Amino acid sequence: MKWGAFFFVLAVTIHSIYGQSRLIDSLTQQLSKVEGKEKADLLNCLTFEFISKDNVKAKQLNDQTIALCKELNYERGEGVAYTYKGIFEYLAGEFSDGRTSLREGLRLATKVKDVQNQGYTLIQLGNSYLNQALIDSSLLFYNKAHFILKDSASPRTLSKLYKNLAALYGVKSDYEQQKKYLIRCLKIRELLHEDDLIANALIGLITVYLREDDFNEAAILFERVEKIIKSRPGDLRNLNDWRHQKALLLLKEKKFEEATPLLDSASAYYFRNALQSFVTLQTDLGKVFYERGEYEIAMKSLYEALRVAELKNYIVEIIDIQLQLGWVNFQLGELKQSRIFADQALSLAQKNSLTKLIADALTLKGVTFTQMKDYTNAKTILDQVLAIRMSLKDNSKISEILMNIGFVEVNRENYAEGIALFNRSLVLAEQSKYDFAKAWCLLGLSIANLRDHNYTEAAKFIDHAESFAKESNTNEILIHVYEEHRDLFAAKNNYKEAYRYSMLAYKLKDSLHRSDLSRRFINLQKIDEIERRDRNIKVLTKDKELAENKINLQQYKLNQQYFFIAATSIGIGLLAALVIVYARYYFRVKRLSIMINGKNISIQRQADKLKEINQKLVEQNKLIETQKEQLLVSNENLENVVDHRTAELSRQNLQLEQFAFMTSHNLRAPVARLLGLTQLFNAKDLADPLNQQLIEMIKTTSKDFDATMRDLSSILEIKRGVNGNFAQVKFEDCLLKARVTLNEFAQIKYSLTTQFDEPTIYGIEPYLISVFYNLLSNSAKFKKDNVILVIHISTRKVNNQVILEYKDNGIGFNQNEAGENLFKPYKRFHMHREGKGLGLYMIKLQVESMGGTVTIQSEEDKGFLCVMSFDASDQKSGDISLEIKRAAVAN
Repeated sequence: MKWGAFFFVLAVTIHSIYGQSRLIDSLTQQLSKVEGKEKADLLNCLTFEFISKDNVKAKQLNDQTIALCKELNYERGEGVAYTYKGIFEYLAGEFSDGRTSLREGLRLATKVKDVQNQGYTLIQLGNSYLNQALIDSSLLFYNKAHFILKDSASPRTLSKLYKNLAALYGVKSDYEQQKKYLIRCLKIRELLHEDDLIANALIGLITVYLREDDFNEAAILFERVEKIIKSRPGDLRNLNDWRHQKALLLLKEKKFEEATPLLDSASAYYFRNALQSFVTLQTDLGKVFYERGEYEIAMKSLYEALRVAELKNYIVEIIDIQLQLGWVNFQLGELKQSRIFADQALSLAQKNSLTKLIADALTLKGVTFTQMKDYTNAKTILDQVLAIRMSLKDNSKISEILMNIGFVEVNRENYAEGIALFNRSLVLAEQSKYDFAKAWCLLGLSIANLRDHNYTEAAKFIDHAESFAKESNTNEILIHVYEEHRDLFAAKNNYKEAYRYSMLAYKLKDSLHRSDLSRRFINLQKIDEIERRDRNIKVLTKDKELAENKINLQQYKLNQQYFFIAATSIGIGLLAALVIVYARYYFRVKRLSIMINGKNISIQRQADKLKEINQKLVEQNKLIETQKEQLLVSNENLENVVDHRTAELSRQNLQLEQFAFMTSHNLRAPVARLLGLTQLFNAKDLADPLNQQLIEMIKTTSKDFDATMRDLSSILEIKRGVNGNFAQVKFEDCLLKARVTLNEFAQIKYSLTTQFDEPTIYGIEPYLISVFYNLLSNSAKFKKDNVILVIHISTRKVNNQVILEYKDNGIGFNQNEAGENLFKPYKRFHMHREGKGLGLYMIKLQVESMGGTVTIQSEEDKGFLCVMSFDASDQKSGDISLEIKRAAVAN
């Protein structure tokens, strides 16, 4: 079952390439046999085939069609051509040009009384306005189309109108109307017995059922669509829409490995042919990673979707992405940024009268105010959301908002009112089968009763929440349940049970982290495997085409045998020409094969690098396990040792989690770009100018990948103490060596003074040079404009500590806003200046590796002060205490 979806997609893809190619080849062959109006109609058919596959080819054919129709004065064909021109223009985001072309097509269709094209063009005009969330304008054109088509003999076009009306009511959050029009569309198409249209309508209904969490109905429709796709291998749009929705169902069922290849294939197709669907898919991916707690990867997918949506002005998608980014920032604790995204989405939703999205934006804003402890504003906003949800009659959302208001009341210590709200929410959640709200309501009831000192009720709801969380496999909620158990037993002074539940929560968090990390590496391997199989499919397809060409050539020779006998010389000439063409195809395929093998070798090397990093992570995990065992032994002896070791283990585990997440995130981005660029490579036309640009982009991405690997390797070397040769080191010598390697100071005016009252420390010379290098580099990057940079470095001895102070008069930064991100890797506080965000992280890592500590003091426009402290008692050679500190930092 695990590989079933993949092999189905593989089989359909092979047939798709073959079937689609045969249709287009057939139309192209007929083109040379017809003239006049018949040729114009055939060109329109070819244009339509290329609209969703190759916009460049579609435009070439369309320009040729319009020119031919004008020459023939064939206004019916010209009207169709202008309609097709408008379609691929607005699909490419050129809405103004697209509508101009569509109106010209409508004018010509009206003039020649082409009712079918009139209705079809009005539908496309409605679509162009719907893509920009201009609901009223869209509905106006749909109503005009319905007036024309309702009594016409064109049920096919009428079904398309119903499909688009369903999409419109979906944007308006009128889901009953949406389902009604989708069912009407499906009934018409079933009467027409046109499988591609039936599949399209079924996929629309699947989307509705998935939104309603009606997985049984969705599964039945998936089976119908799958049968149709198998019988129509050339229907790439329905195939990729099926992949998209099937992947979402698999993700809801937590079958991530089966969903990944489907999403990747659909994403590649959408990016080439349907950008709006690409945006929707990337947004869905962002939501999935958000629900899994992989916030950095979620933000990457969401920002990629937002970039395309803003470029193409997809209003609804922009609002949805802004809301999702707001929730990601909310979970990361960036409440200020979360509120900014909520306000942006709310403004855009109100401007376009999108009621559901207004409620979604207000919900985010209200929950953010709750987290900021502004309960008055939170209650006011959430009450507004409740009124909207009640008007929309969406029980699952009403349950969710009642739950959020319940948490506000509990935080305001209105426990009775909070409990009442949780009970109302719980009833609606059970009616609508909304497990997310049900779990949180049970947890909220336990929290409210615990804070109200009603321990019996609190214990009952905690046990109920624990049972439900285990049944539904919601580990994140189970962690909160264990923490509530801990607080309950602590309140009852049962510290032994409180400690047991504390350890259960900790172990569950640790297991979730490990499983997420393992799944990320498995996903990378699966994606690489799928890409290799896709390339093999393309090679096999090309070989098949060559074999078919050879068979056609032999058949042609047999059919023309009599002609070759009568005109031997002409036959030999034709044969020679065909041999040359065949040879060109053969050598071209051979060159492509060599290039593909080279890319396979490159990808294998990258996989080896990932394997090496994974081995290092395994070694660190083993070391952490050893430390855990030592910590448990110490726990049996002294209670104060328990507190100390627990804090130490948490810090080390957090560092490992940050490094593992950083490794996964920063390596995935360049690898994904490399894979994406190889997919865009035009293997059919090596002279394509875009290929040279892709090669340069591959080089740039490879350099970025190498730089990231070197950064991560440097961090690992410091953590493992690879360069840790301790000796007596002079501050002045290390400063001089750092200045020699620094290029930034050659381009600025500066003043550097030193006062080394304590000239040496017992440390690691490369680390101290690196510390000076990073400090000087930061001073150069963040100096004030038009002000001479002033730097003062001094050392002194205070209470058996060697103090190293570094001070400059740069632009500084807001230390309060930096907060806990101060020493985290890849965290930057001045986005307008160049940098990676590794400087302070490397300084802290290297100073702690030498047994020291670092503190930072800075304010905006008031300069920067870094104070590093080293134990003077460690200055003796071979001091065992320093070796112990080095081992602790390395671990």
